[in-house]
Amino acid sequence: MPASGQVVGHWLGDNAATWDDLRLSIAGSITYQIFGIPYVGPDICGFIGDTNEELCARWMAVGAFYPFSRNHKAIDTTDQWPYLWDSVLEVYEKALRLRYDYFADLQHVFLSCTHPTGSVMNGLFFEFPNDQNTWTIDEQFLIGSSSFGHAHLARGRFHRSCLF
Repeated sequence: MPASGQVVGHWLGDNAATWDDLRLSIAGSITYQIFGIPYVGPDICGFIGDTNEELCARWMAVGAFYPFSRNHKAIDTTDQWPYLWDSVLEVYEKALRLRYDYFADLQHVFLSCTHPTGSVMNGLFFEFPNDQNTWTIDEQFLIGSSSFGHAHLARGRFHRSCLF
């Protein structure tokens, strides 16, 4: 229902503990902004299948920026609590501190969503519709219109190019 996002949220569904689903979770969250549902997010670290240390750490890092942010898994998968791996716990603590540091800004962005065209996690094309370079970018995003986010979305890669 159009504009139902003023009163409801949405979870992206039973995503898998894979690098592809990590990447797609950003595009999925951006897509729901277009549908008018700004409070959205995936199961961090993946719901279906067993995650691993690096994948869970990367998911925790970007998870601080999802409007709806939770770690959730299927009952028949291995545990994925942040404290199980030192590196994941370190990323999780930094990500959580960051989320709380910008919580007032995030709250302001959510308040703007009381208008039917409000959104939280925006594709770059939301703010720069005339820049054709932004039209196909689905791995970078803005929170509101000013905070930039991106994630490392490939195993073993620690550097990436971004459009600024």
